[in-house]
Amino acid sequence: MRNPDKPAAWTYVWLVLSGALMIVPVALAGIGVAGLTTDGASPLARAAALAFLGSSLPEEIARFAVLSLFGLWRAGSTRPLEGLIFGAVAGLGFSLAENLLYGFTLGWPMALLKLAIATPIHLALGVMMGGLLVIAGNCAAARRGAMLAVALVLPVLLHGIYDLAILTAIGNAASAISDVVRLIPPALSYAMVIGIAVCTARRARVSGKCVSAVSA
Repeated sequence: MRNPDKPAAWTYVWLVLSGALMIVPVALAGIGVAGLTTDGASPLARAAALAFLGSSLPEEIARFAVLSLFGLWRAGSTRPLEGLIFGAVAGLGFSLAENLLYGFTLGWPMALLKLAIATPIHLALGVMMGGLLVIAGNCAAARRGAMLAVALVLPVLLHGIYDLAILTAIGNAASAISDVVRLIPPALSYAMVIGIAVCTARRARVSGKCVSAVSA
């Protein structure tokens, strides 16, 4: 017999599908930003526009909308662990859609490379936002608005920094910078995203336990 407190299986199916649909605004934003960036712009400016405006901002806004739709920030609606899982499942849905898009447009070897490198980042960002939304739901009403802002802004910034590091490393591939040195920023940003996601998950679990203890 299914535990009534546990989400139904269809919840996770809808999360995967909703996460996959996030690819639509991201793809449209990427096309728009690529068309707006002129040849006169510096390589760094073009990379920053693509990283933040063409990728990070639309994807994280879409993720925020999806997870909010499933009630992650409403107090008591989701247990901390489920909130973290919801975020990860939405991230997985987006990653699957993105890898399919890469496979059909750029070839399956590129899709497999993207799967290996980017999927953990999408999962980590989903866990991070899910955890922050759970924390927002568990904090005092007066602080909830500020915490919701953090739940959106922090993933946008970290995601953008990671994408910018990747795009800058690719842009420097033909320069005199050694392969090891130019890969340091992407590696550091990768580790930073994963590390903050883990810390957020732990903080969300603690906040959930505190709320349970107070209400008991």
